[in-house]
Amino acid sequence: MGRKMKIQRKIFIIMLLFLIVTGITYILISRNISINIIKQQITNNLVNTTQSRANHIETLLDLEREAVIQLSESVVIEELLLSKKEEEDYLLKFDKVMRRLKDTAQIGKYTYDAFVLDTKGTIIASSDEEDIGKDKSNDPYFLEGKERVFIKDAYISSHKQRKTLAFSAPILNKKDNGFLGVVVLRKSLEVLSQITTDRTGLGETGEVYLVNKDGYMITPSRFIDEVFLKQKIDPRHTEEAGDTKYFSTSLKSLIDYRGIEVLSVHTHIPQMDWSIFAEIDTEEAFTSITQMTYTLLLIFVIILFISIFVSSFTSKTITGPLRRLHKGTEEITKGNLDYKVGTTSPDEVGHLSRDFDEMAASLKESKQQLENYSRNLEKKVEERTGELSDINQNLKKEITKRKQIEETLRKSQQEFASIFKYNPEAVIYHEGEGTILNINPRFTELFGYTLEEIKGRNINEGMIFPQDKTKEESKKITKTALKKGLVKIETIRKKKDGTLFPVIISASPIIIKGKPKGIIASYTDITKEKLAEKEIIKAKKEAELANQAKSAFLASMSHGIRTPMNSIISMAELMKYTSLNNEQKDYMDILKVSTDSLLDVINDVLDISKIESGHIEIEKIEFDLWELIESIGITLSAKASQKGLELLCYIRPEVPRYIMGDSSRLRQILINLAGNSLKFTDKGEIIIKAETLKREDDRVLLHFTVKDTGIGIPKEKQEKIFKSFSQVDSSTTRKYGGTGLGLTISKQLVELMGGKIWVESEVSKGSTFHFTTPSVVVEKLEERKKEIIPSEIRNLRVLIIDDNYTNRMILREITSLWGALPKEAEDGLSALKELKLACNRGKPYQLILLDKNMPDLDGFEVAKRIKEIPECKKIPIIILSSEREEADLRKVEELGISDFILKPVRRSRLYNAIVKEIVSKIGETVVEKSEIESVLKNRLFKILLAEDNLLNQKLGVRLLEKQGWKVTPANNGKEVLDLLEKNRFDFILMDIQMPEMDGIEATHEIRKREKETGSHIPIIALTANAFVEDRRRCLEAGMDEYTTKPIKIKELFSIIEEIYNKFSKNSK
Repeated sequence: MGRKMKIQRKIFIIMLLFLIVTGITYILISRNISINIIKQQITNNLVNTTQSRANHIETLLDLEREAVIQLSESVVIEELLLSKKEEEDYLLKFDKVMRRLKDTAQIGKYTYDAFVLDTKGTIIASSDEEDIGKDKSNDPYFLEGKERVFIKDAYISSHKQRKTLAFSAPILNKKDNGFLGVVVLRKSLEVLSQITTDRTGLGETGEVYLVNKDGYMITPSRFIDEVFLKQKIDPRHTEEAGDTKYFSTSLKSLIDYRGIEVLSVHTHIPQMDWSIFAEIDTEEAFTSITQMTYTLLLIFVIILFISIFVSSFTSKTITGPLRRLHKGTEEITKGNLDYKVGTTSPDEVGHLSRDFDEMAASLKESKQQLENYSRNLEKKVEERTGELSDINQNLKKEITKRKQIEETLRKSQQEFASIFKYNPEAVIYHEGEGTILNINPRFTELFGYTLEEIKGRNINEGMIFPQDKTKEESKKITKTALKKGLVKIETIRKKKDGTLFPVIISASPIIIKGKPKGIIASYTDITKEKLAEKEIIKAKKEAELANQAKSAFLASMSHGIRTPMNSIISMAELMKYTSLNNEQKDYMDILKVSTDSLLDVINDVLDISKIESGHIEIEKIEFDLWELIESIGITLSAKASQKGLELLCYIRPEVPRYIMGDSSRLRQILINLAGNSLKFTDKGEIIIKAETLKREDDRVLLHFTVKDTGIGIPKEKQEKIFKSFSQVDSSTTRKYGGTGLGLTISKQLVELMGGKIWVESEVSKGSTFHFTTPSVVVEKLEERKKEIIPSEIRNLRVLIIDDNYTNRMILREITSLWGALPKEAEDGLSALKELKLACNRGKPYQLILLDKNMPDLDGFEVAKRIKEIPECKKIPIIILSSEREEADLRKVEELGISDFILKPVRRSRLYNAIVKEIVSKIGETVVEKSEIESVLKNRLFKILLAEDNLLNQKLGVRLLEKQGWKVTPANNGKEVLDLLEKNRFDFILMDIQMPEMDGIEATHEIRKREKETGSHIPIIALTANAFVEDRRRCLEAGMDEYTTKPIKIKELFSIIEEIYNKFSKNSK
């Protein structure tokens, strides 16, 4: 047999192996968990990257598709394709298309070319004039674009040598849907490269690239130059990407196009059959894993050395006493009964050693006694001694075990008794049937019963129950606790003295050896909490009453202050028209400003009070949003003019005109924000802008901004300004005044309307306040009130002269919507140059919109120089200004300027001014040159012409009198009624918009009078408002027919003849 291994070595090896296995297992598990976590993080990062970039690319493609579709539906392009080069107006149509294509190429950041192909594939118009005439009949964007909207995959333009995407769409005849040609937009591929080369969050080796359907890279690589259509990706990668319908969320380990192992996530863009990849080098991705592995190995080595030391020490500690015990057995075996093991350790080995020493002593004594007995009894004595030793050992063990159990039980009892006694809640312990076994001091303190009074009694007797609570409740609590383990209820209990009080009872069973032995329940007195609850309810009622009193006080205060304040304001206004000296006038101005400010404070305080008390309700009424915004501009224009500021209203074309909402609250918000900007802006401009963020059917999300060039707001104080009575700092309050309530009111009103409000600002550069409101478009009004633009305005060549870019942009959009052809000049000198060039080209401008306040040359000086140019002196000029003074009106008359309009320009005001000017010019031409005659010429007709514009009145009289008809003019509806009382007329030509009494009111009154007489005078409406709704209103008022200004003579005569024939037949 081989040599047996010692126990010390066994213990050492076992402990060491255990520690080594545990350490290695821990390292492997930790490493695997870390790898999985990092892989998941990389997967999430790469998936998010591919998803966001793919969404961005698809959105961009959709936007460009929409752009090329819109261009293909352009009326001017369709008109050009339907025209022939021999036609007189072909060049005019060609110019319009060229301008549209160049604008399209300039507006798009990455669009570098836009052109139109005819049915044969020849370029007939292009933003690059060198391309005109080129044959593109074999190009896919022509062949495919004839049938559908087509996107040509990435390629290098042979002419431009640019990496390109081409978008094309068919141009169809709107009448018969016939094919007319193809429109093409070419965009630089930088639009895609910008998306993929953003490597935020991709580390040092991460990249995103796009692969076309043939497997070639079409966006830049991070590592290799010039990969466009040169670097091919492993076909297996692209096929796998193509098979994925949407996004791939699995991380794959691949060998990339550089031959380097990478972690990759990809997705497919089905619209172009492209694949987008997001990758990062495996080595970089797992750098942290490698570092962590080294760290864990180092820790393991340290633990291993510690384990060796601990194992060695432990094995020595355990085996030392055993070796001494073994030596003792050897000594006793040799007969040395005086040998002592001498181990003092308290463990089992120590006990065994001491027992061994005692045994040795007993043996020695027995040996001495046995020596006196017969040798025959030696064997029996030895056996008896062995039996006694075994019994002694077993007895010792049993006693030791019992003592340990008793000690544990004693400690548990002490702990339970301590918890029970010192528990801050009242605690009672009773059997399942209800017999009370114990209570704690807090129970005595709460209920008044001592342990002697209550112990042994049944809890269901009702000693702690009020009269309306029966023992059934107690039994139910016990039953529920025994069944569910814990029950908690709120109820009423009774003290020994009969006092009732609210408690929360928490009851749970006492389980011993798996069986319930009783119930322990705690009682929490909640009297104070109930009283506090009543106090809160009382305080709430008092607060509501106080709020009502506050509202009543504010209303009373408002009335009390407003009444004398109105008198003061009125007196101040009257005093201004008396003979005051300059000092007194200054005092009156100060008084006026102070009283206005006080009224503003009162209004703000009342509004915030109404909002806080919930007394403001948001109305839902139909209103004209465009008119609302423009009227706000007019309201604030005087104050802006006083400070020398430009106040502009910019309404984007896509904004619906008629919506359902609360117009008064929307007006209040915009005035608050614009007024705030006016207060804190000393120079520059303020722009009130409206645009559409999102529209679904008749639901629209509107976005309003008020932008100024004022003092700005520090970023850390931007949230503060929306709080009541708050401003940026005390210095602004002292300098600019105000309560600090305007923005608070605006914020709360916006939120009541279902929107949100925020601010963007930079100190010393200005602020932009934004807010959104969801609204409903009133489709019936949108449809009914579509403008019917006179043909004379369409293709009207308009020159806009203004040094402010925003003003020019607004006027350009408005006139373009009406079908005019606007062009811009930013100062007087460039405008004069453009006017001369236009005259030389044979296409002079037909209308000039001229800003009054410009640097170098002001508007009146520019107008004077225009009138000095022979070819331009007859061009109508409309002056636009933020202010109007008496001197301005004299200059307008002296220079022969057609009209003077205050900024911000209202669409309706500008439209009427243009129409009026066209009417006058066309009217003069007709009077002087027209040879159109009515078939009723020289009939003895008496016609009443109602027109408040003296020029229009004069022209109308001349037109009608040339037919041999007698014409009587009237300036308003009242004059019409007066003339009808004294004279008889055959026809009335009635203008709609007149002072004192308009045409609708006058017609109602005429028809009312006719009911009494039984007569009927034909009334024909004349108006510049070209809306279908206006025609309906006129006919509903009782008018016989309707015609728009500028008056078409032939159409007017036709209407008169038709009405005459109709009445002639009826009279027969």
